[in-house]
Amino acid sequence: MTASDTLPRESTRLGCRSLVSVAHDPQLVDKVREQVRSWCVSKRWDAEAVADPGIAAVAPGVHASFVEEQRQDDSVIARWRFTQSESTGTWTTQITTLLHRDRSGVVWVDLYAPGDRRPAAPRIIRNIGEVIDALDGGYRAPATPTRAYPDDVESIYGALDDENRRGLIFLAGSDEDLVPMPQWVEYVTKLLKGTNGLATAYVLDPEATRELNRRLPQTHGVRPWTIRTFYPKPDFSSPDDALRHRVLSTGRIASSDDRGVAGILSNAALRNSTQLPLPNELIRIDRRLRALLDEAVIERASAAPRGSLSTTSNEIPAATVQATEITADTDDAQTSKKATGFAPAVLTALRLGLEKVAGKAELSIDSVNSLVSAAVDGIKYRENIGFLRRRLESVEAERGLLEDQSTELQTELDDARLDHAVAQQTLDEANRELRHLRRELAKLDHGTANWVTETTDLDVPPESFRDLLARIAELDHVVFTGETKPTINLDDHDPLGTWAKKTWNILRALNDYACLRAASEFQGSVDEYASNTPSGYMGLTGHKAGETPHTENHSKYGKIRTFPVPESVAPSGKVFMGAHVAIAKYGMISPRLHYYNDAAQSGMIYVGYIGKHLENFRTT
Repeated sequence: MTASDTLPRESTRLGCRSLVSVAHDPQLVDKVREQVRSWCVSKRWDAEAVADPGIAAVAPGVHASFVEEQRQDDSVIARWRFTQSESTGTWTTQITTLLHRDRSGVVWVDLYAPGDRRPAAPRIIRNIGEVIDALDGGYRAPATPTRAYPDDVESIYGALDDENRRGLIFLAGSDEDLVPMPQWVEYVTKLLKGTNGLATAYVLDPEATRELNRRLPQTHGVRPWTIRTFYPKPDFSSPDDALRHRVLSTGRIASSDDRGVAGILSNAALRNSTQLPLPNELIRIDRRLRALLDEAVIERASAAPRGSLSTTSNEIPAATVQATEITADTDDAQTSKKATGFAPAVLTALRLGLEKVAGKAELSIDSVNSLVSAAVDGIKYRENIGFLRRRLESVEAERGLLEDQSTELQTELDDARLDHAVAQQTLDEANRELRHLRRELAKLDHGTANWVTETTDLDVPPESFRDLLARIAELDHVVFTGETKPTINLDDHDPLGTWAKKTWNILRALNDYACLRAASEFQGSVDEYASNTPSGYMGLTGHKAGETPHTENHSKYGKIRTFPVPESVAPSGKVFMGAHVAIAKYGMISPRLHYYNDAAQSGMIYVGYIGKHLENFRTT
């Protein structure tokens, strides 16, 4: 049996990464050290325990380590690591610094969080950003949003186009029409609070907005009173690339709650921060720092010497214990207690302890000191074994995480390739049918027909799942009855809004079906509608009419597929929703939409769930 078989694997994932550089700062390590100390104090942890290299418990359930090395080339590397065990799982915050010989440097902060949770960026990132002149690539990266003027446009454009940039850049545009600039700056700063230290943000004044838009192609422009997210390595020559750089529209900002908008922006920054690979130099330094930590753990484990304690610490004074044996059942027991200061039962316990440890029960000053020394050593060894066990668990968890991520990434890649192939095949068939229809119309002398389609509000797709939830009310025959959180969480896996757009089309198809069914213009099921969609209505793919009876009747899997409906539909207020539509095939996420068809009675479709694939017999 291997160590990984005996140790529980903790489900932790990289939830946040901040990586910035400085051009020249000889005091970089000291500045970071001071911010780590202040951060520990603010959390009521023992900051002094990691003031010097070593390993220590800094609070109940919190263990810390600090390793540092002055290298032969006069560079310095250092790392602080804090592991916090809570009921929700294990949280690990790791702060790394690299100071080159020319006194340029790097500050790198990682946060590992339990499960699939998307954590907030730790405050230490913002604190460090406030005391250093941080750079992302070759350009300044302020820790908080900054108001930009026309003179700043050149450097902003340079930062956008910098090949070495890692973080997002948020640009908020403006003009002279809506709100005063100070109020707009304050509002944007509040919305972007969760991105501090992870992204760069500028609030462009009206003239700066116009000047930057003169530099950018129209497809990549920043409209007034919007916030645009620019990912690394934009291709300004490609109109298609503009889809990557999402726009938070004025209407969306005005219609959504501030917390929801802030969540969209912070999640985008967090997601981007964890997706880019580390530079090769930092990979090598990471290996060295891991080795230093392992050496520190081993050194601590071997640093508890056996032997007698000095008489100035835990030694029992000679006047306290008589060298002669005194038994608990002698007639002089009370006299013995007065002479020694101990009850006879205590002396008996001491002799029994000595016999177990030393093999003899002779009670003397030396033997008692040896017993105390052995006890102290045992406590130290127990603590050291605990540190070794936690380090081994951490390494095993990291290895397991890498294995899981590798498997999941390969699955997601295979699924994405399949989805792309299916989409391309569908597009080819649609284009072939369109060409055929045009040829047939031309034969009937209708070749000059108007091929420009009319666009309605429903034809404008939502930008995200959060936007989709806000717009479901536009569909007259569809009602969403489920919880919003699983739906909104899909935005973390859908940076371009592709799934949200596809889900919108699914909802429109269900709406069209219910409309026809309520008007008695279509008598079949949703399955029949999907396989033979009436002309002029939205089609539906990936539909499944229901789950197996085994799943429906299962105590767990049936329950998690039971969702709310009005009591007029079901007196209990809930129904099993086995009918569902596959939104996408994407590893363990593979989102699904579950619904209940009540079109024949109330004319409505009730959607109870939009989210990641629900558990079944194959996923557990």
